[in-house]
Amino acid sequence: MNIIQCYLGKKLPRYAVLNAKSIISDFPDVPYVLVIDSFRSVIKSRFNRIPYFYVNSNNFKDFGNLLEVDKKFRNGFWINTSARFLAINSAAKFVSGAFIHIESDVILGTDFPFSAFSDLNADVAFPLESYSKGCASVLFFKNSDVSQKFCEELLDHVKILPKTTDMHFLGSLSTSSNLSISILPSKEDDDFSTFQGFFDSTSWGQYFSGIDPRNNNGYIKYHSTHPEHTSKVFGYDFHYNQGCIEVSKNSLKFPLFAMHVHSKNKKLICSETRAGEFQRLLQLQLGPSLSELAPVVFLKIFIYRYFKKAITLSMRILSFKRYRSK
Repeated sequence: MNIIQCYLGKKLPRYAVLNAKSIISDFPDVPYVLVIDSFRSVIKSRFNRIPYFYVNSNNFKDFGNLLEVDKKFRNGFWINTSARFLAINSAAKFVSGAFIHIESDVILGTDFPFSAFSDLNADVAFPLESYSKGCASVLFFKNSDVSQKFCEELLDHVKILPKTTDMHFLGSLSTSSNLSISILPSKEDDDFSTFQGFFDSTSWGQYFSGIDPRNNNGYIKYHSTHPEHTSKVFGYDFHYNQGCIEVSKNSLKFPLFAMHVHSKNKKLICSETRAGEFQRLLQLQLGPSLSELAPVVFLKIFIYRYFKKAITLSMRILSFKRYRSK
């Protein structure tokens, strides 16, 4: 079994570096590689001694042109989340056997069931966020041949539905695919014949660790649930013990093998500071739904909006002066 992470973009963020180093430290016997596409990310990976595989983003331009999504949103976020499957496939050709893709903001418990994945009778496996959306938070491939077929189905899907996202594509695979698909359990009424615990798509991590502050003007919103999400997390208690995460409700208790830290909380992502931050967040769980300021994100949003307005006003003044001078 191998672990592959992937980050496409100009700069490898700090939380991705911390997660990579934590996974490598927690699972030293599991081969690891980080797929990246920028020179700055190469420098960061080398500096932090993270094994990496470089891909040329120009190889995915034609694929990006097929997509009819908001290409300006967060520097091509919706293109990169789908194009990463092609990048992962490029790296998979140099990987022996099965591998699991872990998103850069997904933390793994030290009880992560690698052996159960090795016995899994499926080509691809991932959790669902809703009945129509899958999530690549934890994405298993049987081998590189499966990854290649997966990407071929992705291309066929995009040609028919160019407004699709990676999550909609995975959702479509769960109901119709030439590959053998297994849905990883993420809620109490799922199939636990292979795995005796949960794999978070987004719901568990969003509720406990908060929603990305970029989505809420620089504020982290805790204890939030989404009506479309199939995992109904309200009412569960969270526990952390020696690197393992558990959730419980009444007499039910489940390991949470992977949690999606949607807020990008670096103290929670880093395994060295995770226990302390988990305890802090447990205290917040005792209260109602609340928000917390993320100062750096808030400041970035404020500066961006201020300069955007200033530039717009300057352009209008310049246009008016040119008009008056005629």
